[in-house]
Amino acid sequence: MRLINDSGTYYLIQNGVRHGITNIGLLTSYGFRLSDAKVATAADKALPNGDILLPPDGILAKTASDKTVWLISASQRRGFTSASVFIALGFKFSQVLVITAPELSKLSQGANLDNPNSAHPEGVDIRDGPSIYWIHNNKRDPYPSLQVYNSWRVPNDFSRVVPANAADRNLPLGDLIVARVLQ
Repeated sequence: MRLINDSGTYYLIQNGVRHGITNIGLLTSYGFRLSDAKVATAADKALPNGDILLPPDGILAKTASDKTVWLISASQRRGFTSASVFIALGFKFSQVLVITAPELSKLSQGANLDNPNSAHPEGVDIRDGPSIYWIHNNKRDPYPSLQVYNSWRVPNDFSRVVPANAADRNLPLGDLIVARVLQ
């Protein structure tokens, strides 16, 4: 995965395909800043264009015209049944990214989030004491260090980390997360 700047148009390259970026917030949700972009090479420009960049798992999103907040999880959008469920799961409205309807509608709709006591869904980062975990495959995958966490996120940005709840603590520990290496 890498970020390129092609004469002022930014693309995130994943699996040999260029994905156009329509929203800086989406870019940061992947752990990048515009300053991380490399100048596009001839080889980058020759790659096929893919769809627009969609929000990754663990991101809260909504459109400007709809009040429904969605959690992106397992490449699906999952709506909250109430503000009380949203808040009880530790989310904050300041974490919600406003995206376009076409970006949101490309994600299928999954089951609504209606239980404030359930474990956090796939893709969410949780904090339990000094440790941060990524919920993945119904397990808590630990980030072993700040350096590894920062390789996956905008460095030292913990704004999307939510407190662990009792159900999260009951999930088994998964594998240690390894540092992301950018091309």
